[in-house]
Amino acid sequence: MTHIIVATHGKFSEEIVNSAAMVYGEDENCHVVTFLPGEGGEHLVEKYNAIIATLPENEPVLFLVDLFGGSPYNAAARVASERGDNTDIVTGISLPMLLEVLDAKDGATLPELVETAKEVGVAAVKSFRQPPEEAKPAAPTPQPTKPAEPVKTSQNSTALSGNMNISLLRIDDRLIHGQVATSWAKAVKCEAIFAISDEVAEDALRRELLLQIAPAHLKAYVIPVEKAIKVYHNPKYAGKTFYG
Repeated sequence: MTHIIVATHGKFSEEIVNSAAMVYGEDENCHVVTFLPGEGGEHLVEKYNAIIATLPENEPVLFLVDLFGGSPYNAAARVASERGDNTDIVTGISLPMLLEVLDAKDGATLPELVETAKEVGVAAVKSFRQPPEEAKPAAPTPQPTKPAEPVKTSQNSTALSGNMNISLLRIDDRLIHGQVATSWAKAVKCEAIFAISDEVAEDALRRELLLQIAPAHLKAYVIPVEKAIKVYHNPKYAGKTFYG
């Protein structure tokens, strides 16, 4: 398991970890180091080593720091150079980066976590006025033709009922929020998210904001209740899995 050390100038590290806990929950393998006025690089090295001394020997450590070339980074680089390949540093920490790293760390290697942090650090930067360009779909890879297989059905089959599968149904006036985007949408393995609200569906600004914060890998829809009922019973969506 990779242990995370969040280190920044001032108490930013404490507050960003507190903010992450509001969304993700507290994580005992996420450690905080502050860098306060009057302290120097040696103080940081001592703090880092004090944390590492409590960890199982040779377990990976990932430093998430604020500024490249700043004191938290420079001190972490000294520690990383002594520990070898099981320690790395990523700069430019943000809340989306921290949440993604916490979510992925139990099942990822240190290099994989580093790539995740770097990718999210860039992808999470959005502009309200300048929506991101839609990625062009990759050309489909030709597949060998296979004989059609019979469709397996049962008396309780969703296909027979004509209804979609709902992987998780939650009543929450926030509709799409941080926990949805970072944790639940991944855990329930759905194909799309429906935010169902008559009021929000008629409010262009609120609707657009919800669509912007939805996970990038999922389709998202903001629709009124009456339309949601029709969609649920539409045979077109039978067998598909959605979060609502």
